[in-house]
Amino acid sequence: MDAIRFEQWFENILPKLGENAAVVLDNAPYHSRRQEKTPTTIWRKASVQEWLRNKETENLEWTCQDCQNRPRRRSIIIPEDDEANEDENQSSAVVQLDVKKLLV
Repeated sequence: MDAIRFEQWFENILPKLGENAAVVLDNAPYHSRRQEKTPTTIWRKASVQEWLRNKETENLEWTCQDCQNRPRRRSIIIPEDDEANEDENQSSAVVQLDVKKLLV
């Protein structure tokens, strides 16, 4: 099933529904579609550039330096209680610590 077939089927069903009928749709991909596809991470660089040109976007000459200068989110996990690690009967994979997550 794809969006076009679903839309055709739905257009055929609508006249057959009663006046007070309710239609409930889930979030299946074929229940909605975009008029235009947007770039994803699997698009090649040339395809993304072409998409941007069609959108009349300026400054397409991005460099690796531009990407490196963007802010990045990093997380550091710091144990709140080091006493749990002192128990030699528990391996580090089994020990569950209360942790505090910091975003830098």
